[in-house]
Amino acid sequence: MERLALVGSALVVLGVLGACTPSRSQEKAELFPFTIPWDDAAPSVANVSDWNEKPAGKSGFISVRDGHFVDGSGKRIRFFGTNLCFAADFPPHEVAEKVARRMAKFGLNIVRFHHMDSQPFPSGIWDGTYQDRQHLSAEALDRLDYLIYQLKLNGIYADLNLHVSRTLGEADGIQEAGALPSMGKGVDNLHPRMIELQQQYARDLLGHVNPYTDNRYADEPAVAMIEINNENSLVSSWANGEIDRLPGYLQKLLDERWIEWLKRKYADTEALRKAWSEGAQPLSGKELLRNGDFSQGTGEWTLEVHDPAQAQIQIANEGPGGAPAARIDVTQKADPGWYVQFHQMGLGFKQGEASTLSFWAKADPPRTINVNNFRAHEPWGTLGFSTSVDVGNEWKQYTFSFAASETEDRARIGFSDLAARAGAIWLAKLSLKPGGVEGLHEGESLEAGNISRPRHGEASGRTDAYARDYVAFLLDLEIEYWNGMLKVVKEEVGAKQPVTGTQMGYTPPTTHAAMDYYDSHAYWHHPWFPGQPWDGNNWWVTNRPMTDSAGGTLVGLACTRVAGKPYTVSEYNHPSPITYNSEAFILLAAYGALQDWDGLFQFAYNHGDQWDVNRIPNFFDLKSQVVQLVTLPAAVALFRRGDVSPAREQTLVHTTAEAIVERGTGHPAVGGRTTNYGVDGATALSHRTAITVGTGEVRVDGPAQPLSTGEGVYTSDTGELLWSYTKRDTGWVRVNTARSKALIGFLPAGRHGLGGVSVEVGPTRQNWAAVTMTAIEGAGFGAPGRILVTATGYYENPGWAWETEGDRATVRNNWGKDPSMAEGISGAIELPIAASRVKAYALDGIGARREPVGVRGTDRAIIAIGPQYKTLWYEVVVE
Repeated sequence: MERLALVGSALVVLGVLGACTPSRSQEKAELFPFTIPWDDAAPSVANVSDWNEKPAGKSGFISVRDGHFVDGSGKRIRFFGTNLCFAADFPPHEVAEKVARRMAKFGLNIVRFHHMDSQPFPSGIWDGTYQDRQHLSAEALDRLDYLIYQLKLNGIYADLNLHVSRTLGEADGIQEAGALPSMGKGVDNLHPRMIELQQQYARDLLGHVNPYTDNRYADEPAVAMIEINNENSLVSSWANGEIDRLPGYLQKLLDERWIEWLKRKYADTEALRKAWSEGAQPLSGKELLRNGDFSQGTGEWTLEVHDPAQAQIQIANEGPGGAPAARIDVTQKADPGWYVQFHQMGLGFKQGEASTLSFWAKADPPRTINVNNFRAHEPWGTLGFSTSVDVGNEWKQYTFSFAASETEDRARIGFSDLAARAGAIWLAKLSLKPGGVEGLHEGESLEAGNISRPRHGEASGRTDAYARDYVAFLLDLEIEYWNGMLKVVKEEVGAKQPVTGTQMGYTPPTTHAAMDYYDSHAYWHHPWFPGQPWDGNNWWVTNRPMTDSAGGTLVGLACTRVAGKPYTVSEYNHPSPITYNSEAFILLAAYGALQDWDGLFQFAYNHGDQWDVNRIPNFFDLKSQVVQLVTLPAAVALFRRGDVSPAREQTLVHTTAEAIVERGTGHPAVGGRTTNYGVDGATALSHRTAITVGTGEVRVDGPAQPLSTGEGVYTSDTGELLWSYTKRDTGWVRVNTARSKALIGFLPAGRHGLGGVSVEVGPTRQNWAAVTMTAIEGAGFGAPGRILVTATGYYENPGWAWETEGDRATVRNNWGKDPSMAEGISGAIELPIAASRVKAYALDGIGARREPVGVRGTDRAIIAIGPQYKTLWYEVVVE
């Protein structure tokens, strides 16, 4: 066998026997421009459009059988798709034709139509000549109809969303619309007028006849699925504090529904009192805080300030009634907000025992702060109480009761997130006493109808029975909403497609028992915004790869899968400008296939009306994200073609509706996760994981731990996948199947054997790379056919205004200019085929052969790839 070495930037054959050993000391090659035309659909090894059955829905409607999607012929079908948002849902006809062909080229077979309901045309579906959001635009419908028609011709299904970002106002009959949560989140599960208008929109859209297909959308087999309401649930909005801030008329409605619910459950007040009294702990007169009244100045209290934040404290008689108060002046804000915190240490808590904290506070300007009980030592973390508090300009008393989650002798009570905003915060009359958990308050009764509802974070001031009842009440309201919408879609409109409600991270599976499938969303290091949401000039991402973790977002997705019904992930991405994000869809596809999921959707292909772009324009758009685009055929093969086999064993958590509420009172969606029942999240790297809700014993069937061949090395029970992560900058993943191979991450030096194939990767800018090999044609890597090779790593737009703080990075509003630049990956690929049978080519942006790549060796072909070819993908032909 000939030995390989790196000389300068080129990989050459030295012609002596030995292993493939590219030098690890190569200087990093220069970046080069690489673009993929927005309208390309040319035939090439990268064009896998023939994997789509055409037209979509040719054999009939998608339905559910044995827990998975099947097409009209009864054949199992998986979806790998993308999202279109805002104006991208309504392209001109000539653009629609090109976009549909390009999507099919990359193997996409479904498009989720998202944010259609946000704005008037051309950015949304509404007719802008009306003040309301009830009249559909004729031009918007025509463009949408034609796009869906073109997608259908190219074998691409549609996923229709009925509510995403529609914001209803006074013109729609919504009282105090400006005081409601953004996009109606949560409240639209409850508000009668909002529900009425959602139902009408479902009738209007699904009942609309597409003139290009002659079908109502409810009768269109190329519509694969329907989603009722994106990332939206009543319990999530309660957990976020939004329900607590609703206008009075809606609070009154909730109060009435709460009393009605209690009267249905309990015969009388005495029965209610008995049920709620279990576990009550009366408030004690013993004071646990030292100098809580600040009569001794700042003694016993600590103001903790981390650079670059700046703050100081003083005590003055400015509290209620002239009492001493601590005034904390934040003169320099910082992110994260915990860079300024105020606390008292030396406290002790016993597991299960209640405590009641009360204090007075005001702020100028108003702000949200965090109040908590924490460990006062590593590993830090809450001891059962952490809540956000809105503090205004006027003095207000706050009282919270909580039960400690564990026994801790070195604990503290603290106020955090003070650095998030410059200004002053005053605190006075602080008190912490044992007890304070009760059931029914004195004077409350069913007959009087005056039983209060808890604000989020205050349910722990009552007994567990009270808290469980309130969460169960909210869930019942949700179920009423979801089932009412489902009835309109399925029975009244007559939609023939599978329907889901919202995502499992927002609500537990119990609310969706009547739905046809379950869905979730996940992002690796989603951008966060220290100031205003979606402020384009004030955001950060964590620039780290997911390979450098034990499964990252994938284990979180796996723990919410519900057994017995299809499972989709309708939004997923590793956002730009994370410079490792070519890993995203390879990892998602490999482990989605291992978990035997049913649909994966990239978010998002395009957010607007600009299509001909040759740079990365924002966090998410795939249309010009070349290091992600080139990996799509490989990801589609792993998932849709089924190159990665489902795990042989399944870890199944059996739970009940009661257990879900009990284990997730703070947010009941948490109670629907496998990891809340003793299952190690990394188990999903080895076995299928799922949850099922029924009656009887709460138990776990199957493995609760992953398979491991060493510390931090997790293998699938099929032997096809390996994930290794022990410490920072070491994580990597291997995919080894008959028709697909991949190496992703901080790859160990040396040759990697992949079932007859070997790969070695040279040095890169980040010491990180993603290499895939996919047998596009042929039975595998030792048979005649064509192989697509991709090699990706670092990329950027010229002129990106990089700012970094440790792992955090931002380019603010400066996304640079065309064209995007990428690094070329050096490496050696060895195939179990005589070199005389192999030819290799570097490919251009459309996947066409640009120039030959040398093939050396005798009985085993060695292909040397490198930055000199200025490409991210290659074709290997085996004769």
